[in-house]
Amino acid sequence: DEFTKIHKKYLNKVNKIILEKNEIKTIEISEYPKNNEFIHYLIKCKENSELTIILKINSKESKEIFYRSAIYEIYQDKNSKINFIEYQNLSNNFINYNYKKSVLDHDAKINFYDFHIGSKYTNNIVLSDLNGKGSESRNYSLYSSKDDQIFEIKNESNHYNEKTFSDMINKSTVNNSSNTKYIGTVNITRNAKFSNGYQQSHSMILDDKSNSESIPILEIDNSEVKCSHGETVGKIDKEKVFYLMSRGFNKKESKKIIVEGFIMDLLKKIKNSNLRTEIQKEVMKKI
Repeated sequence: DEFTKIHKKYLNKVNKIILEKNEIKTIEISEYPKNNEFIHYLIKCKENSELTIILKINSKESKEIFYRSAIYEIYQDKNSKINFIEYQNLSNNFINYNYKKSVLDHDAKINFYDFHIGSKYTNNIVLSDLNGKGSESRNYSLYSSKDDQIFEIKNESNHYNEKTFSDMINKSTVNNSSNTKYIGTVNITRNAKFSNGYQQSHSMILDDKSNSESIPILEIDNSEVKCSHGETVGKIDKEKVFYLMSRGFNKKESKKIIVEGFIMDLLKKIKNSNLRTEIQKEVMKKI
């Protein structure tokens, strides 16, 4: 697509992360882009290795519009495991393009945790090719938009072998004339019998000028599988707000309590308590 063509043309940084057989490592990466950035990550996990990546992306506000583009190529040998946590809180002068693709061998597992709060516009794509028997992919994502922000999200899992598993849970809060669009695709091929693919998308709209769209896609070419999807898009329940106000909270406090309950099941998946608290505070600022 056009984003990828632009990325390849202006690529200015390449990072390699390689884990040897049986190696266990945690890597923390902090990015502070100050101008246009086109970065490419090549990640390779060999047999029985385990990698945790914590990626934090922040920037300072500027009148100048900048472009950040990042592509992550991920390759996993059999029985390897990756936890990939990304927290993006770019300033409102950034256009952000993010593309992650993982290719998994037998019994390999990857867990994506995507938390996008910042930027003027974000296009975030996460794909998993489950090539190996018993491989697994999980996508947990939270997007919080406000003040004309636009988030476009695409998650896709491709099941190419037996007994593969994928799970996608996406949540978004949308406020003050902002927009989110989510497309989730589960593709189970003819060779992927006894596989499971699930997806959920839930969006909470906090004002009358914002919009959220969710598009689930199931492509099933095998009858011996389990697949399901569930989507909800709606506003805060007025009865819940009324109840909390009757207990002494004002309207804004009531909304914050409801939103906090809405997002906490995803935040609890982050074991790093400091990072979990930081993301929670930033989401609450959007209410």
